[in-house]
Amino acid sequence: MMRIKGDLSDYIVNNSSLAVNLISALNQRLPITRYIYSQMFASNYTGGSLIYPLYFDYFNDDDALSNIE
Repeated sequence: MMRIKGDLSDYIVNNSSLAVNLISALNQRLPITRYIYSQMFASNYTGGSLIYPLYFDYFNDDDALSNIE
């Protein structure tokens, strides 16, 4: 479910390419929604992090820490 209120909803309705892109993004998210929610629950239950930096996985790579952009 997604709700948009205010001026943004009028802008999306009047801009068809934006509406198509928004619908496409939501359709891509739909198949992984169960995974997203289960990971959010797991990180909340265990006290872990949902998102963590790549240098946690690649700690031996100097570029992973120095080039964070």
